[in-house]
Amino acid sequence: MPETILKRRKRQAAPWQNRALRAKDAGKQKDAHKARRADIFKHVEKFAKEYQDQERDEIRVRREARKEGDYDVPGDHRLAFVLRIRCHLR
Repeated sequence: MPETILKRRKRQAAPWQNRALRAKDAGKQKDAHKARRADIFKHVEKFAKEYQDQERDEIRVRREARKEGDYDVPGDHRLAFVLRIRCHLR
């Protein structure tokens, strides 16, 4: 007898157990999802704080330069274009 039929019979033999197992698994998945969301939120907070600190540093440097009578030239964003050319010689 094919294995899939045996598995189906076994699964249908005790439907109340399957429901209980599915509910238990759903609860575990929900808890895991909550934990993952909390980790993601902490990660995002870390990046937000990093960018906020960077912005404050730029403001501080500008103020110090102005106080000394200098100018602060902010750094430009760096952008690189990479072009790959492949040549097939036979």
